[in-house]
Amino acid sequence: MIYSLYDLVMLIFLSTLAMSVMLIVIIYLVFRRVLISPSSTLEGKIVTVLRCPLCNYAVRRTFKLGDYVGKVDSEVCPSHRVNLVVYEIFREASEE
Repeated sequence: MIYSLYDLVMLIFLSTLAMSVMLIVIIYLVFRRVLISPSSTLEGKIVTVLRCPLCNYAVRRTFKLGDYVGKVDSEVCPSHRVNLVVYEIFREASEE
């Protein structure tokens, strides 16, 4: 059977396309647990620690969307009347 140049180019293109799609599917199946972590597997709650920049006063509260380390928060230190700064953000281990 003799193939024309067009048939050979199309055969190479389609086989390359099929292998690329298979490779993408395999990579997705391998890394989907890393890329998309279900929240049900994450145990514990996220805690934000706020500290006064002038003294050692610290307060812990649950994480709020938009918190980041170094953010100046709206809560104030009771003794210095300055805004507290986000010092730490971490996940507490569950008691189970």
